[in-house]
Amino acid sequence: RGLLAAMLCGLALAGCGSGDELLTIGRVGRPGAPKALGLQVNALRPDAALIRSDLDAGRYQTAERRARALVNLLSNSTDRQELADATDMLVESLWRNGRSDRETRDLAARALSDRIALEGEAGDEVSVALANVGNAWLIAGEYSLAISAFERSLAIRERVTGRQPVRLGDSLDDLARALMVA
Repeated sequence: RGLLAAMLCGLALAGCGSGDELLTIGRVGRPGAPKALGLQVNALRPDAALIRSDLDAGRYQTAERRARALVNLLSNSTDRQELADATDMLVESLWRNGRSDRETRDLAARALSDRIALEGEAGDEVSVALANVGNAWLIAGEYSLAISAFERSLAIRERVTGRQPVRLGDSLDDLARALMVA
């Protein structure tokens, strides 16, 4: 049974093209599933680590697609933290792809509001959400709003992380980019 399940999983993974989709074997039957073992091949929800990997590799459209799927999946979930993480990644994928339309800015504002509700005004993830808001405004050409968001993000990072160079460097870089174009 285990060998057959592994073979089915291998066939399913081989058949998914570019490897974009994660697949697993389940025990709930449905039309087309192998009836003899009661197994089913299901697509798993997008993984946050996979979305982060796409963002880091510059695959912004793929990250956007996966993040949208995860946000939609989690929209009725009680796990507000996981939804906030997914929304942050969706916003990041949008602005990194050069989008700063109304949807992007609304999503960024909602993500920031959700972060503040979860962590209070000074949480480290609030600084990430503020950076996303700032980047959305920066791309939209609203430099004063971007600078304000980046300054708030930097202030939170200084309080929360101390003087950790990597985290502060990100915030300082965001602020410097906005100041150079303003």
